[in-house]
Amino acid sequence: MPLPPSCSNCTPLIVQNGNATVPNGETRCVPSDMSLTITNLNIGNNANLLICGQLHLNGWVNLNNHTQVWVTPSGTLNAQGANINSHTIFYNYGMVNLSNSLNLNGNNSRFYNIGSGAQLNVGGAIHVNSSNGLLNYGGMVTTPNLTLNGNGSVCAANGACFSTANFTSNGNNTINVVGNNPVALHFTHTSTINGGSVTSSTNLYVCQGPGAQQNGSGSWGAAQVVSNCASGCGVLSYKILTVRTSMAGTSVHVEWGMEGHTLNPIASYAVSVFDGADWTEIGRTATSSFWIPIESLPRSIEWIIQVEGYGSDGTLLAVGQARVARETKRRFLVYPTTFSRELRYESEGTHELYLISITGQRVARLRAQAGSGLWRLDEEGFDLAELPAGIYILSGEGIPPIRLWKQP
Repeated sequence: MPLPPSCSNCTPLIVQNGNATVPNGETRCVPSDMSLTITNLNIGNNANLLICGQLHLNGWVNLNNHTQVWVTPSGTLNAQGANINSHTIFYNYGMVNLSNSLNLNGNNSRFYNIGSGAQLNVGGAIHVNSSNGLLNYGGMVTTPNLTLNGNGSVCAANGACFSTANFTSNGNNTINVVGNNPVALHFTHTSTINGGSVTSSTNLYVCQGPGAQQNGSGSWGAAQVVSNCASGCGVLSYKILTVRTSMAGTSVHVEWGMEGHTLNPIASYAVSVFDGADWTEIGRTATSSFWIPIESLPRSIEWIIQVEGYGSDGTLLAVGQARVARETKRRFLVYPTTFSRELRYESEGTHELYLISITGQRVARLRAQAGSGLWRLDEEGFDLAELPAGIYILSGEGIPPIRLWKQP
């Protein structure tokens, strides 16, 4: 997979009266230290947009005529929806939140979700109408409705997960699994397979939620289907590491833990850094923490740290990422990242935070005091246990967005 370009020497995207344009054949970017809010985005023919910071679009992303959009590991895009049309590509290494739908239309329309830190959250539906139009390599895709039409198909690898309420397959061999690491499809309401089989790979694990129904004349093919499955993406033996980073004097402290378990024990961990242009391995360890001297890191205002867990035979079993800035004035930690009834936190200051659904709605208001604390109810008395299962984002002023997974 290609590495995302750097925003270092790129011409920034200019906003005028709420509108922004990338001229034909040119490249514009949103630097990592910038947050932009726009109403209309126009990307010209053969143009490129790089998002290293935050871009909030109160409209749709429409890609045509060989245009490309890149969301880097430090980037976030919030928009109403996206239409990815023929011969256009969207690369996501960071976070993309669409309150409406994602539509992949025509020949060679592609959406890549790359890396364990990549998240695609769609509040409406994902319609895949192109062959291998949606490619998920190790990331998370969450949507209420995932539909693969005709020749439309997805390609997945390296522990990728698709979580949906309703899955529809209207073709044959609509999910292609690449490599030896398994991937997961989790559905909670219905799956409808209209003729043919979904996959020829035994590395597709299907988590059929309790009470979920199977419809249609087709079959899952070679997929391994787990009925009455409450573990969601945890059905995989390939797991995600929860990575935490903090500044400690002249070093970065990296520590991690496993969400779930692997069928095989992890023998070693590789720690790498992404500086906006490339990945560099810093070192390896058999423990669950690692210290990185700042002088050994590339010159940057922030870094993406990745930890990979390997078995004794060299098989990649788990991977996770975290972001660390050069200066961290206040430390804030929330755990567990997978919860059902309550959340705990550690904070060096007072913060007001919001729990936001994948559709962009604020569902809870939370207040953190200095020290350690526990949330079972929000500030209005709402019980967190009553939240629907799914992905949520915890966000507040001065706090980087934190992804949380709510279990039933």
